[in-house]
Amino acid sequence: MKFKDFMDLGIKTEEGVLITKYLMDMYIANSDIAKRVKQEFVSHGYSMDVVPGEFLKIFTMNEKEFAELGKVLTEIDELGLKDEFAANLRPASFKRAFLERVKFCRNNDFPYLYEDHTFIKELERPEAFAEYTAHKPMNMIKTAQEVGPIEEKNHSINEDVANKMDAEDQQVYNQIIKNLNYLILQNPTNEYLPIVVNNITKKVVDAILRKEYRFLPLSDVISGVMFDGMDVTPEMESVKDLVLSAFPEERSMNEGRGLA
Repeated sequence: MKFKDFMDLGIKTEEGVLITKYLMDMYIANSDIAKRVKQEFVSHGYSMDVVPGEFLKIFTMNEKEFAELGKVLTEIDELGLKDEFAANLRPASFKRAFLERVKFCRNNDFPYLYEDHTFIKELERPEAFAEYTAHKPMNMIKTAQEVGPIEEKNHSINEDVANKMDAEDQQVYNQIIKNLNYLILQNPTNEYLPIVVNNITKKVVDAILRKEYRFLPLSDVISGVMFDGMDVTPEMESVKDLVLSAFPEERSMNEGRGLA
């Protein structure tokens, strides 16, 4: 994209930001897509007259990314979050994965904005977000497929689990929850994954109390309880490899605790 073509878009950077700093982004941008990107934002009520310098990178997206952008902007409108996203004009904010993290926070009462209305930094990286949300027990998590009241019995089950586990058990349990939490965040449209994960979080407790993690990789521990007590459908069976991918065979965690 030529510099003149970009200037014709009528977009300026914030005061004090040299547009020449972003010449490379302009150079690799496709002129036609860049025009459509601007129009897409304008049609959804965003002002494109003055934008942060880093936002200019969004005009370098390809056709596939542009197709996703329209869906993301529409869903942001449906969720009533346009003002929040308009205050956070960064390319990463308009990715599908980022929006799913924001939705996850809304569904589960996790703060996702600072006082100045910018998005919290934990939303930016999947690993940081998994750490941020890991302290909430998985069977109390509401997924995109199941947003409803939390059953009271789940709370009592969690209290019982905490009372039975020693510090070592709790560390392993928290690691399992963190890994499964991250997996669901990475696969928000898989409707069978939360069902299998919920079963694992309940059934794995006894295996942990037996300290199976001391002599088995976590993947084997998880595999042994994954479908315990369930009427397994082919659809549920299809997520097995996905779940196990969250628990690589290496015993790095056990070795780190001196348990290998």
